[in-house]
Amino acid sequence: MSRRHNVHRADRENKALTEREVEVLILLALGFDILQIAEKLCITRNTVSNFVWSIKVKTNIKSRALLAFYAYSKGYVSKEDIKAAIKEERRVNNVKRRIS
Repeated sequence: MSRRHNVHRADRENKALTEREVEVLILLALGFDILQIAEKLCITRNTVSNFVWSIKVKTNIKSRALLAFYAYSKGYVSKEDIKAAIKEERRVNNVKRRIS
């Protein structure tokens, strides 16, 4: 790796999340997948993936579950938000099971 690349990487890791990254983080924490986030924010799946990568680099968190906990610990989502998202996901899964 070049020195320039290392400096860029260190720079990225020390920066706070952008407003858009926080939006993506919140939706991830609420259980949205990449495609759903892209549709909700009117951006491409590739762009969402880039935001997720950037969030992971800046927070040094590699798993989506830990990103959800990070979002909760920073106050971006509440317990009630997470409970509602889990309840909705279960409802959707039940409907899918009935249909198939």
